[in-house]
Amino acid sequence: MSDEDIRLIEVSFQTVCEPVPAKTIRSWIYGVLADLNTSTTMWKPGSVARLLISAVSVMAAVFSYQISLIARGGFLTLAKGAWKTLVAAATFNTPRLLATRAAGYVTLTNESSDTYSRPAESTVIAGPTGKLYRNAVAFTIPPNGEVTTGFLAVEYGSASSAAAGTVTSLVTTLLGVTAINSTAFVGRDDESDAALEKRALSRAQSDSPYGPPQAYYWAALNAKRQDGSLIGISRVGLSRSSLVNEMVVTVATDAGAVPGYMADPSTDLGAAHLALVLGANPPTVILTTKSATNRVVPVSVVVLWGLGVTVPIADGPLTELVNRIVVDYFKGMNIGGDDLPLSSFHHWLFKDSLRDAIVRGLADAQLPTPKRVILSDPFEDIVLLPTDVPVPGAISAISIAQG
Repeated sequence: MSDEDIRLIEVSFQTVCEPVPAKTIRSWIYGVLADLNTSTTMWKPGSVARLLISAVSVMAAVFSYQISLIARGGFLTLAKGAWKTLVAAATFNTPRLLATRAAGYVTLTNESSDTYSRPAESTVIAGPTGKLYRNAVAFTIPPNGEVTTGFLAVEYGSASSAAAGTVTSLVTTLLGVTAINSTAFVGRDDESDAALEKRALSRAQSDSPYGPPQAYYWAALNAKRQDGSLIGISRVGLSRSSLVNEMVVTVATDAGAVPGYMADPSTDLGAAHLALVLGANPPTVILTTKSATNRVVPVSVVVLWGLGVTVPIADGPLTELVNRIVVDYFKGMNIGGDDLPLSSFHHWLFKDSLRDAIVRGLADAQLPTPKRVILSDPFEDIVLLPTDVPVPGAISAISIAQG
């Protein structure tokens, strides 16, 4: 075997699939012209010949990029964007999760003597960032009474996420009625390439039911409702101390708890349980499917800016930014939070980890580095039960300039 053969074998797929930039193609063209003894040094910048070479180089680079995408599209770990969507669906039977509208429950309190009966999508409320939400179903508020009903964000995606207690502005005129969201609104963006890749690679685990624990993860993450839509389960916990022939699976979405009843497949929790029974659980094992429990965590932040630094962001926009950071951080936490090293008996939401996430979020927003970020709430690390998932409560943030 020649050295050239060995060199080609050592070239990775990643290298082979890299597109060629226009600058490189242009240098190749000039190299070919030099080999043909063509003098190009007399060509002035902006001359027709140089412009043609530049145009051809750009067009060739575009074709190279398209060829690169096609070549990558044959491999899940190399494919990007739409090509990764295609290979995940066609080869791994794993469709990409699309963006969802943030959903949550709003309590409407009627302090008047009037009765308000509203059809679905007729009542609009606004959140702290100006995002709008409409009622998902019809509702009636009796005189001097209240009702709690579901609302959906008008827009798709995580930008409409909002902490509990922050969606309070009624846009639709209902005299004597106040509104407040009793749960957080959590929306989801289109599934990222990295998340889709991870889920698709776990597809093989579903072909070995009754075996590895990962089969339970696959079945839960891909559980569907009776109408065929994905429930959106994103977190799964398996019992670490199940008795013989018993398995307890705890599930949660980005928003937290999964609504419904295990014995009712028309509900999200029941549909998840059915998916686990059919796709992962051995007939001899008693399966219990539970929803995670929402642990509401209020967050209060004080951002101290250094001497001579003008406060770069007002309290209102800062609160909105912190709200997005906390929502994203909480939905990325495992069920039960973090374990202490060498211990499976304690589960935590660590205050320092939350503060570090806020500091990173401020940096990602291209704000100056603050002198200090203080979390006054939570005051200390929070002990979580093994089935708890943190969800944001009331969130506040203030900026202070040190003079």
